[in-house]
Amino acid sequence: MNQKCLRRLLVILLFGMFLIFSLGSGSIAQGPSQGVGDTQLAEVGTVKFVVPAGFQLQPSQNRKLAFMRNRSEPVGLFVTIAEHQVNNEYLTRLSSNLATRLHSGEDSFRWKVLGTLEARLSRYQTDRGTIKGLKGKTFVQVDYVVVKVQDKDIVIGSVAQFGEERTATLLFDVEGKEYSVPGWQALFQLISSVTGEKDNVP
Repeated sequence: MNQKCLRRLLVILLFGMFLIFSLGSGSIAQGPSQGVGDTQLAEVGTVKFVVPAGFQLQPSQNRKLAFMRNRSEPVGLFVTIAEHQVNNEYLTRLSSNLATRLHSGEDSFRWKVLGTLEARLSRYQTDRGTIKGLKGKTFVQVDYVVVKVQDKDIVIGSVAQFGEERTATLLFDVEGKEYSVPGWQALFQLISSVTGEKDNVP
């Protein structure tokens, strides 16, 4: 009788150890696959980069522009290869494209291109600035950095909507600019991913 009890106990213990080992091995095996699944890779032409966490790459037929939308806030990131000189005309066309992607169907914004004396965000940076847009009671702001990579002028930046309807005109008119914490953190990461730099990530 005692031997039967011992045998049953031994079988139960062995079965329990088997279950623990199986479940433990399964959880370990899923870790890397989840990490790979959460990492979105994107490319524009021959330029490859990682989509920052919290942003989703949007489908596009334009192979020279990648647009990534934040999952919870009205903020987007972009990477594009400049096919023309990066001047005010180019920047306003780009901003109109981005505003339409951020707010589907909205265009006809008034744009104001601003320079900046702020610190460089990359050793490959050739230009940096801000573009403000206003349409009725909607204010959007584009922050961009131009870097020289692979002998190409690549424009990297963010576009975001700020303020309420009653403050849209004020935000457009004032000299200062607005900041989105998730937008700026992701922008640093995006620049680093495009250029391969590590020391520009805060």
